[in-house]
Amino acid sequence: MDALMKRPNPLLLLALAILLYGGQLSSPIQRASLQRELQELRQQGITDRFLDNNTIEISQEWSGLKRVKTLQESSEAAMRAWADTHGVPILEINPALVDTSRYAGWYRYWTTVPLSNDIFAPLVVRDADNNGRPEVYGVFKDYTSDYFARVYELDTTGVSTMRYQYAIGGGISIGFTDSDADGLLEYVLQRGDTAVFFEQPIALTLPTRKKIAHLMFQHPGTATWARVQLRQLDSDSLMDFLYLGSERDTAQPSGYSAGVYVAEYNPPIINFQRIWSQRLPRPGEVGFGGFTSGDFDDDGKMEFVDSELFGQVHVTENVSDNSYREVWRDSLPFVNVYYQTSGDVDHDGKEEFFIGATMSNGNWTTMFETDSSNHYSPKFIIHMLSGGTLDEPTYLTTDVDGDGRLELVIFSGVDLYVFKSRIDNSYYLWYYKRVARKFAVHFYDFDRNGIQDFIVSRYDINMQGQIRFVADIYIAERVTGIVEVRDKTSGLTNLSIYPNPFNSSITISYEVDRSVDVDLAVFDILGRKVALLAHGSILPGLHLVKWDANSHPSGIYFCNFRSTKRSITTKLLLVR
Repeated sequence: MDALMKRPNPLLLLALAILLYGGQLSSPIQRASLQRELQELRQQGITDRFLDNNTIEISQEWSGLKRVKTLQESSEAAMRAWADTHGVPILEINPALVDTSRYAGWYRYWTTVPLSNDIFAPLVVRDADNNGRPEVYGVFKDYTSDYFARVYELDTTGVSTMRYQYAIGGGISIGFTDSDADGLLEYVLQRGDTAVFFEQPIALTLPTRKKIAHLMFQHPGTATWARVQLRQLDSDSLMDFLYLGSERDTAQPSGYSAGVYVAEYNPPIINFQRIWSQRLPRPGEVGFGGFTSGDFDDDGKMEFVDSELFGQVHVTENVSDNSYREVWRDSLPFVNVYYQTSGDVDHDGKEEFFIGATMSNGNWTTMFETDSSNHYSPKFIIHMLSGGTLDEPTYLTTDVDGDGRLELVIFSGVDLYVFKSRIDNSYYLWYYKRVARKFAVHFYDFDRNGIQDFIVSRYDINMQGQIRFVADIYIAERVTGIVEVRDKTSGLTNLSIYPNPFNSSITISYEVDRSVDVDLAVFDILGRKVALLAHGSILPGLHLVKWDANSHPSGIYFCNFRSTKRSITTKLLLVR
């Protein structure tokens, strides 16, 4: 009788669910993969439970955040048929087959900070007090300690010092804002259904003064999950707070209703106030995953994109002050479609948005771009054989190599991918690295050399099975700065500079699609020509030239490619 009263073994429930489902997860390899994912989450202090035979909920007690994942997938054949029907190419990446030797030396390990964030969000890095030493904002957790929200500062040698501990316990670092536009930065922490804003007491100090505690949901303590974004969405100059989650609703059979909400900063109450909401058509605790926002169709109106469990993608547009409406939706053949980012990565003047899905057969990322006002189409898919159903990948766009153009960053499983674009609506893998026991990644120029470094939040486990939070920082080395420029008006189809920064010599490769007259020269920071690498008429094709800088001092130089129609200049950094 006592045995019957015990809580069922989660792995037994998993096996039962797989047997009942009998679909994509029926193979021994897929069952073992999901078991490994569950075991790894439990090592991190994440709990899990089956809501039904095909649905798993994962919960992070110290932050109050939850996520629901489904095992009910379409066949891979159906996914590929959908892509074929829509004329969408698929870039396939198997990390086991990536030639990692080509990336050797691109980044070097620099230091470790005793902070992390969580599986749902990257760490936040900022030099808030403008003293030349960046701060890392996140969660401290030693093997035997509780969770604390802290700030650590890094000196130029990589030594970290705790600068402040917030009286909030654990919490998810969201980022920085200035909600009341008073010139004082606010650091935002999220804990469950509450977002807490800490403001700088005066300019050029750390944000330590508690200013706002915004209860996102109308019934305290009822949120089952929440993701947030802060930015101005309408034209009234007030900061908007975009979030989603599930709150108690007695009119629904489950007692909960999920929705999307917009709150706006209200100066008289010194807090945010909800001004718009939209409930999901499906009641319960299952819903959206996150947001990305921008003017995606370039009509002068801000939109935000969200996506949900079973593949629905929605675009909601601001139509007037404090008023929004859904203007477009589509359905993808993927599930667990919770991840978004945006940016003009293919450099065509249109801002793409990227929608990520986690499934048993890997990570699927779909790029959408506008065709006309309030209409979007899928243009490209990246399929990475990494992660898994319960993965919580990081998605972001940033200028990694300092060439003035955005790259797409996806951190899936233990694999970090950086993608660039050569032509419209197409991408290629530019950088890859595998790490261990990761949470999330964030890019920041720690050494201020114009090229971004990255910080990976993760965890360690001791012999007793206890965990601690840490984050490793990797500094960009000389090979990282491969500058690629393409400009058809000049005849130039490819200008690649490698490595950059460099310490002795640099190779410049350039490709032209027709015969042109060119000058390729290097100038110092005073505008003096220090090297002439090419001059005169060149034939179509790829050309390589090497500049030996051994006789020149360290510093900034400029490589100038000039044809009859265009001049293109890129920065070089000589470091000894």
